[in-house]
Amino acid sequence: MNERGVRRLSRIVRSQRSQTLAQITKQLNQGASRTISKRTVQRSFHRMGFGNRRPTGVPLLKVLHRAACLAWPREDREWTLEYWSEESPFRLLQSDGRLRIWREAHEAMDPAC
Repeated sequence: MNERGVRRLSRIVRSQRSQTLAQITKQLNQGASRTISKRTVQRSFHRMGFGNRRPTGVPLLKVLHRAACLAWPREDREWTLEYWSEESPFRLLQSDGRLRIWREAHEAMDPAC
């Protein structure tokens, strides 16, 4: 990938960080004279310092919020294992629905990401 392609790739990923690697590759290949594979795009991301990470979801909890979070399980101590036995969160060939974004390491607490 030449320097121009790297700059274009950087613009694409910074404008829409939550796109998948396949979507970014497809967008990069639109109107291009040569097609670029997903693996090449992924290697370029890593060379540029980007990684596919989970976004920082929430700010740190205050003391009052921590107390409220602990109150809920204390109220339901008598619940047996039968209440929780039906939950099996595993996926074989599909996404788990969690959002992932492309960002650089120093952008971890950036609200724009």
